[in-house]
Amino acid sequence: MGAKQLVLFIAFTFSLSGMAGNSYYVKPTGSDAKSGVSWDEAFRSVNAALAKADDGDTICLAGGEYEAVGGAYQITKDLTLIGGYQPDAYERSKPTVLRGEKNGNSRVLIIHGTLFKPIHVVLQNLTVTGGYAGNDGTIHSNGILVIANCGGGIYNRYANTEIRGGRILYNVTAEGNNAGYGGGIYHSEGSLTLAGGTEISGNIANGKGGGIFNNGGTVAVNAGTVIKENIATTGLGEGYGGGIANNTGTLTLSNGVVIEGNEAIHNTNNKSTGYGGGIYSDGKDASILLSGNVLIKNNKATTGTGKGIENGVFPDMTSTVSIFAGEGIFFAEQNADGSYEVEVIMEEDFRLDLTVDEKYRNTEPIAVASNGSRVIINKKAGDGQYTLHLPHLTEDVTVDLSLNYIVALPSGVEHAGIDPAPGNYTVPIGGRFEFAVTADEEYRNTLLTVFLSSGDTLDINSENEGKYVVSLVDITENITIDSMKFRCMVTFDIDSEYTVIESVPEKSLIALHDDLEFFVKVSEMHLHSKLLVFANGKPLTFFPTAMDGRYYILMTDITGNTVVKTKIGYPITFPAADKHVSITGDSIVTPHEDFAFTATVDNGYRNAKPVFFANGDTLKPDFSDAEAGRYDMTLPNVSGPVTIEMILNYTLTFDTVTVEHVLLESIFGDVAVTADSYFNFIVIVEEEYRNALLSVHANEASLIPTLENESGPARYRVTVPNIRKDTRIELSLSYHTATLLQTDGITTDVQPGKYIVSPVGDFDFTFTLDEGYNHTEPIVIANGKVVTPERKNDGSYKASLSAITEDKTIMVRANAINSLLKVNFTLPKNVNVHYIGYRFSDSQSLVFVKEDSARFSIETSDNLKPEVLVNGKSHPLTLTAGKYELFLQSISEDTDIKIRTENTGVALLPENAVKVYSRNGFLVVESPVEVPVTVYAFTGQIKIQCKVAGTESIALPKGLYLVKAGTETRKITVND
Repeated sequence: MGAKQLVLFIAFTFSLSGMAGNSYYVKPTGSDAKSGVSWDEAFRSVNAALAKADDGDTICLAGGEYEAVGGAYQITKDLTLIGGYQPDAYERSKPTVLRGEKNGNSRVLIIHGTLFKPIHVVLQNLTVTGGYAGNDGTIHSNGILVIANCGGGIYNRYANTEIRGGRILYNVTAEGNNAGYGGGIYHSEGSLTLAGGTEISGNIANGKGGGIFNNGGTVAVNAGTVIKENIATTGLGEGYGGGIANNTGTLTLSNGVVIEGNEAIHNTNNKSTGYGGGIYSDGKDASILLSGNVLIKNNKATTGTGKGIENGVFPDMTSTVSIFAGEGIFFAEQNADGSYEVEVIMEEDFRLDLTVDEKYRNTEPIAVASNGSRVIINKKAGDGQYTLHLPHLTEDVTVDLSLNYIVALPSGVEHAGIDPAPGNYTVPIGGRFEFAVTADEEYRNTLLTVFLSSGDTLDINSENEGKYVVSLVDITENITIDSMKFRCMVTFDIDSEYTVIESVPEKSLIALHDDLEFFVKVSEMHLHSKLLVFANGKPLTFFPTAMDGRYYILMTDITGNTVVKTKIGYPITFPAADKHVSITGDSIVTPHEDFAFTATVDNGYRNAKPVFFANGDTLKPDFSDAEAGRYDMTLPNVSGPVTIEMILNYTLTFDTVTVEHVLLESIFGDVAVTADSYFNFIVIVEEEYRNALLSVHANEASLIPTLENESGPARYRVTVPNIRKDTRIELSLSYHTATLLQTDGITTDVQPGKYIVSPVGDFDFTFTLDEGYNHTEPIVIANGKVVTPERKNDGSYKASLSAITEDKTIMVRANAINSLLKVNFTLPKNVNVHYIGYRFSDSQSLVFVKEDSARFSIETSDNLKPEVLVNGKSHPLTLTAGKYELFLQSISEDTDIKIRTENTGVALLPENAVKVYSRNGFLVVESPVEVPVTVYAFTGQIKIQCKVAGTESIALPKGLYLVKAGTETRKITVND
């Protein structure tokens, strides 16, 4: 059977591998004039799609009915037909019906290959019905020889065909006394596979195979296929195989196949013999292979008066019943190992008498069937006598027999649930039985007491979260659990060297919510020490009964298992612990023992540094994890009461190293500050810089300094509020300078010199003209810009410079208003110009008084040498301390200054550092550093190229030359 199944599977796999072709679509509302390549272009008829399709193509049929007008549908190519589609939704929800021609003499479907080229066909989700293969003789259809009276629904020959999820309903091969074969399907020379819950029912052959006639081919029926209510004949002749007739072929049935309610002859007047109501198999090479769960039932050979053979001409099918008996069970024909095997006709019952050994008469025999089917054990009259009953066998079955004791669980447990549920449970001899009790939340810290009918009790502690597991092991009798109750175990864990418990045992078992009273007696040598009594870690209140160290304690409403502990010793107190620190550790320590405790700092305060003191002495942690905020400490050999104090400090760090003109008052390093406090400090700014802007930041957050005095060095008070982390204090002083120059003929109310102005601050001053200048009009020039002073009633002038954003250089000139000249600078990128403290890097226009002189300092980026044009003419520069200086003497007109740069490729040198001249018929080049030298004849020809460092004489013919040495270019005449 396994080999034939493999062959069928390979054949099917081959057929699927060819289904990679095109798809064509058919729906009742389509048109055969369309292309059929989509639902929108769907054909109307199946024949149109069959004509269009080629080997390997798929035909998709929408739900609806398709009548085979003009004769059966014919498939002669490798095709797949899938029905049940709902157009536009691509869901298979509506049945697709292929119907034989109404009032016609036509099958529904002919599938026909050739002997040398069998075809591969898949039919899926299709209903084939209304077919009729009448007595029309052997016919040729489209060149194919088709045998008459065969295959009312489907005629399948020279084809490997699979039907998935299909229905073959109400098809007929012939009427009257004419012989017909395969009312539903006629199959010959090929393979036919029925799968996916296919149903074949209501078909009539009028001869052989009401459902299927297999003529020398291979038929595999599996995967839940149902063949029911088919009829081999309704006439007066013999009927063969109401469900299936297998003639010289191979029939395989497996995996949930049902053959039910079929009839070989359905005619009360028929006196002929009916063969195989369900299956008929005949022929030299005919074979039937069954595997898995195959059900063949309620089939009839005949309803007439003739002889009937119900299930075929082959021997009755049987089920093998295997019995395996455990210790103490006996029955007739039992093998030495307790086993027994017997063949039972399919669908019949099996019974077996059992006897149980006398010493196990209080047990119950239990039977378990391998296929899960029902096994009945009935007790007979007499001790230890039973009957095993297996009803309606349909397959092989193994039954294991064993003797079991009964464990009876009570119907309910107050305040808890039980698993498994209350009831009777069987346990093998010497076996084990466990059940779990889960207490309601209120009762989870209790002891579960189990009361057995024998009078014994079991005390069970909870494993986790109120779950109690009760284990009954090595069971040798029936066990009944009468009840289960939750109780509380009170255990006394006392310091026996110093205390004694009176009036109760070491362990006391009491009911839930009961009270318990007892006495604690302190040893005489410790009458003046401190006593503590705890129940599950919580302190209990107690009362002295006399001065003899005896104390009375009452525990009320006990709701769980409780451990009572006593402790006597020296008290450890934590007065006014920081609110951001939690302490874990006992509050009392036995004399001369070590005391350990752990301090944990709250998450938001863990960068603070806690300091601990024990009776005023500083404690050092045994272990610390600042990131986790944990500090473990130990007090060794405690010999008296201890007070532990703690302070949680943050560190203030002052960054003043780079701040000039600023001092901190009375601060000489880092400062420790307690959490959530504030800290005040004083900042002093030198008197000259009193007007500067003092900025203070705490971890980049701005603080506001408060000025406390009006003269002398500026004194600022600064407050750092709500300190919750280590803090870095940064100070900065921001200001601009206003430099007032001394000018002849001018008297100012402030002394000429440098003044400090806050950013965007103002600078004002008043001046008067000296005698001899009274009739002139003064002007004020700040950074080369004219500022018009305000003339006051007393003849003095007020100059105001507002919102200063840069350092200012200020001069006052008398009798100069009509002699002002402009000096305009045009600057390239990367050039800065300085003039008396004023610096600019973009083009500017400055004002000067006629005949004034001015000196400018020019800075460039590395390796860039400036070239200066004054009113279009090159102007010499001097190099001083790495900066170029431009000097304008006696400015007599408006002046345009343009500065440009070039990359020299060498270090900056004074303009005249490279010297080129002629001497004694030689060209002489002098340079303190190496420079490239190129000598050109005036014809453009290069005469010499070399590098010179120091002084070098170069021999050249007499003549005029152009010499380029470094950045210098000269015209040189070489004479004899």
